[in-house]
Amino acid sequence: MPTRYRNHNGYLLRWDDEGLLFDPGGGTRCQMVLAGVPASAVNRLCLTHFHGYHCLGVPGIIQRSSLDRVDHPISAHFPASGAQHFARLRHASIFYDTVGVREEPIEAAGPVAVGAFGVSELADGADMLVIGATFLAHDEDLAVRYGHLTARQAAGVAAACGVAYAGARATLGRALSGGKSHAQGDGLFLPGVGDEVGVGGLAG
Repeated sequence: MPTRYRNHNGYLLRWDDEGLLFDPGGGTRCQMVLAGVPASAVNRLCLTHFHGYHCLGVPGIIQRSSLDRVDHPISAHFPASGAQHFARLRHASIFYDTVGVREEPIEAAGPVAVGAFGVSELADGADMLVIGATFLAHDEDLAVRYGHLTARQAAGVAAACGVAYAGARATLGRALSGGKSHAQGDGLFLPGVGDEVGVGGLAG
């Protein structure tokens, strides 16, 4: 469950005058409020897939944008195969819909690289890498069983690829209360609500 210090996915990338919100899981809107980020900061919603922890924040973002009378359209990018799921999320409850949402489903499926080769190729020399770190090192057997990385493995990928900044997309709620410090000890930075990170020499 999302709390003040732990949340599902939800990453706002500010690029010039655009705000790109990636994979807003449940509680993303509340975390935006805590960080002082208005709904009007979002110009694009980008969903990689429709697991709940990557998309259940969509209703809150759209409803808040309508309530705030955001005066620019929001483009929504998602796999075309999930169009029905997006429609359900967009209209998950009754509200006065005033925001223009432009649905821009991604039709063409591209090659998906799996294993270390794919991760390394994508991460090589990146300024910033957000990488899944669902388990801590002492739960490596669980990570293998469920096809996830430990925080230490994720940090290893970042180090091997020369990544300037590695942040964990972590579900450390499963870990002990010391999970955050353990992950940081494994070489990952776990950003807090509202933390800004400079990428390519630019702030935020």
